[in-house]
This record gives sequence, structure tokens and C-alpha cells, in this order.
Amino acid sequence: MPEATPPVVRVIPLGGVGEIGKNITVIECGEDLLILDCGLTFPRDENKFGVDIVLPDFSYLIANQKRIRALILTHAHEDHIGAVPYLLRELKVPQVLATRFTTALVKAKVDEFGLLDATSWVEVAPENDPVNVGPFELEFVRVSHSIPDGMAVAIHTPQGTIFHTGDLKLDPSPLDGRPTDLGHIAEIGSDGVALYMADSTQADVPGHTKSERTLAGPLRDICSKAPGRIIVTCFSSHIHRIQQFLDIAREEGRQVCILGRSMTRNTNIARNLNYMNADGVKLIKPHMVEQLRPEEVIIICTGSQGEPLAALSRFAAGVHPAIKPDASDTVIFSSRTIPGNDTRVHSIQNHLAKVGATLYSSDNAHVHVSGHGSSAELLTLLQLVRPTTFMPVHGEWRHLRAHSALAQSVGIAESSVLLTENGSIVELKDGVARITGEFVKVGEQLVDRNSNDEIVDEVLDERQQAAADGVVVVVMHENSGTLELIARGFVEDETDGVLEKARTAAEGALDDIGDARIDEFELAQLLQQSVESSVRGTSRRSPLVVPVVLAD
Repeated sequence: MPEATPPVVRVIPLGGVGEIGKNITVIECGEDLLILDCGLTFPRDENKFGVDIVLPDFSYLIANQKRIRALILTHAHEDHIGAVPYLLRELKVPQVLATRFTTALVKAKVDEFGLLDATSWVEVAPENDPVNVGPFELEFVRVSHSIPDGMAVAIHTPQGTIFHTGDLKLDPSPLDGRPTDLGHIAEIGSDGVALYMADSTQADVPGHTKSERTLAGPLRDICSKAPGRIIVTCFSSHIHRIQQFLDIAREEGRQVCILGRSMTRNTNIARNLNYMNADGVKLIKPHMVEQLRPEEVIIICTGSQGEPLAALSRFAAGVHPAIKPDASDTVIFSSRTIPGNDTRVHSIQNHLAKVGATLYSSDNAHVHVSGHGSSAELLTLLQLVRPTTFMPVHGEWRHLRAHSALAQSVGIAESSVLLTENGSIVELKDGVARITGEFVKVGEQLVDRNSNDEIVDEVLDERQQAAADGVVVVVMHENSGTLELIARGFVEDETDGVLEKARTAAEGALDDIGDARIDEFELAQLLQQSVESSVRGTSRRSPLVVPVVLAD
């Protein structure tokens, strides 16, 4: 009997291509489906009022949830794991595969949603044998990044091997002593890679990304000269960076206050799992900071991206309950500002500068290095992997184009470089990948973090409308038939005339229906439409009109 033809393999990015953030990719083989990473991003549009986070659209996964076999997480950054709780809330995922540290961080996030038992947690180690999931054989590779326990993954399929780097750099001397395993990558390349998917974040940056260890001297120099408190802000998951400041605190004899919920959670997990060493450092609670001399304290806090409710934002504004800014403070912004967050970060820096604090950031000092490999490192990886087909991912279009040019410079034909978009379908057959020209539905979900609920388009439109043109509340007392109009967001001088005309218009609309019987919903619609039309005609405003019908 002839052997059955293996099913075609499909690769579908649902996020993370042409953008930085919300990384999520689907790998399909027949009736089996893997999800690779499940991240979120943050709103960059100032008109997204009340939107705290942006998630991928899960509709394709919901439609195909019976085919899902596993979720694989390459590392524990928010743009790769942040959407996991929301995914598990929406659909059934049989198992989640991740390294020890990644598993610990994502389980802590999922536990906040009460969903720990919604899936099986499988801890993997790159040093161990491959793992089989359905028709896929998963081989994991240790990589260096700005967080412990990052990994790349080789997905061996019946149609060829897909190799995805996750996020990585070729740091020759990482703080944890675990560099990217180039030998392992070379072995995978020698066995043949049909489709290579690689981090493109710094493809347009020449040379090599500096090692995390290159920060040790500059950071020590800044801290040794600080006359008072040292306040450091970085990503709460940057365990290696936090470790550098713990080491400095130990040497300088300073006590350390960890400030911010996610920073506290992540450092506790890292210490418990021995990914962080705080031996010889006294860790103190926020209320103890003011009891010590300024030169005895280092505060490590959240808020490097200007998040309004983060510890640094409240501190800079002088509204933090435990600590207040001071002219003797030295504040170190030890992170890259994500594009779109610049205004908020600059606002915090201006607040601190007004007080007289001394500020350091990557604009004026060597206080941050990237966790992503630059062009020379990406060239090395391309030469080691030697793929049949290359698909740059994890980057905006300028990054994808730069990575494409790097691939062609090492001999990969332009026709073998796949520049895709979110939702595009790449088909892998007989060791060759191609873009089919078909698309699946992709988009984004806007979430209010306070409620963890999705903000639908209609709600966002109403918020934008209220912010731009104000709000008019129309209150009708049904028994007496009287109308009351209340406006917010109008210039005082124009309110009386506009509201009086709107009231007259609403009363006229009520007169027109006479004794006709209409229900409460129809009555509310009538009031809304008549007031909207009147206000628009007299003031050229389009406020949000909220009708309220009261049965007195």
C-alpha cells in the first residue's frame, strides 16, 4: 500500500510582523495546530482613551480550538506571554511548554485570573531531548536575551524544519553565564532548515549589540558619585539588570527597596528559583526609605515607559504614599523607551528635573544595552542556519526590510526571502516555503486593565467623542414631562444658549409625537437625536448625548 502523502504545513503570524509587540504565530500540520508565543502590546495612539493593553485577535484560534495541541513560549517578556491569561480565558489549550523561569512568570500572571488549572504546564530545558507534540518534534535551543531562560525552537515537521529564534543576542559573556548556543544552532542548520524565522528588532543597527557586562563600570561610576538616593527604573522582567544594581548596592553598602507590583513579583520569583542573588543586600519596604539617610538607599522601580500608575510616575508627581522626589536624587532610566511612550517618559523626566534631581538615560550615558542582536550577529546566525527560505519577524517594516537585505547579502535569493504580514499564510511543502496569497482574519483587542474586559469599538468611539466635543446628559422626568440638560466639556459662555436651543428642540420633538405611545427605548432615542441635531447645528460640536428617562 503506498505511503500517505504528509499534509502541507502552514505558518500564520497573527501578530508581531510589521510591528513590535503582540507576537503570536500559528504552525499547522493537517488537523494539528501549535501556537508559538502569545504576547500583548501597549496603545501608542493617544486617542485610545482608557485602553491599557492591546491583544491579538484570537478569532482564528477560537474557530480552530479543537486542533490546538500546545502553546510554546520562547521567553517571559510581555510581548510574548502577556496575552496568555486572556487566551486561556477564551479557549482550551491542552498544554503550555516553556522553560523554568518563563513557566514561573506566566503561571503567576495566569493565577491572577484564576486559570492555573485551565491547562497543563510542561517545563522544558534546551539541554534535554526533543519533545513530541502530535506530528511535531520540538527541539529547543538556549539563547541569551535580556531575561533568563530564553530559547529558540526548531519545529521538525513532515515537510521540513522550521527554526524560530525567539528574541536573542550573541552576548559572549552574559551575566548568567549562559550564552546563545551557537553550536546547537549550527547542528540544526547542518541538518537542514526549510524555513528560518528570526528576530529583526535591530536588523538596521550596524555591528554587534554590547554585552550586558559592559554596563557594570558605567553604572558603578554613576552610583558611586550619587550624593543621595539612587532611583533606578527598568523593565520589571530584566532580572540581569536588576542583578547589576543589587551587586552595586552590596558594594556601596546601600539598602534596596523594590517598588512596584510586577517588579516585586518578578524579583521574588527570580530569587526563589536562584536566578537572582541578593545575598548580603538588605531589602527594605517602601515605608522604611524615609527612615534612612539618602546615601544609604537604592530604589529599583517600575515605570520606565511612563506608565501613569507605575511607581516612578507617582513618585515623580509627588503622590507616592511612601517616597517623595528630592533635589539630591540620582534617577537612572536603564531601559529603551518604546516608540510611542516618549511623551510620557519625557514628562516624568521634566517633573524630576524641576525638583532638581540628576537624570541619566541612554540619551546621555551608557546605562542600557539591548537584548536584541544587531546586524553583525544576525549575519552570523544566517550563515550558521543556511535556510532554504527566510522569513524575518518581530519588527516593523524598516526592520524586516533591513533583515531581508542581510539575508540576500549572504547568498539567500530574493525569491527565497518572504516578507509577510500579520494574517498571511505561508505554506511549507517538500522543504520549500511560499506565500500563498491567502489571509486569515487578524486584528487587535483593546482591553481595560482595571476590569480586564475588552473595549469594543462603540465604547472607544464614545470616549473619543466625549473627549473631543464634551457630554450632554438629557434627563426627562416622565411623569411631569419636564426636561433637564446638563453639559460637561463646553466653554461656559456658550453653554446656556446651546442648551436652551437643544431643550426647545427636544420639547418640539416630544410635541410632534403627541399622544402616540412609544416605549422607553424609543423615547430615549428621540431625545438623543433631537439634542444631537440641535447642538451640532448651533455649536458645530458633536458631543456624546446621554438620554436618561426617569419615572418620578
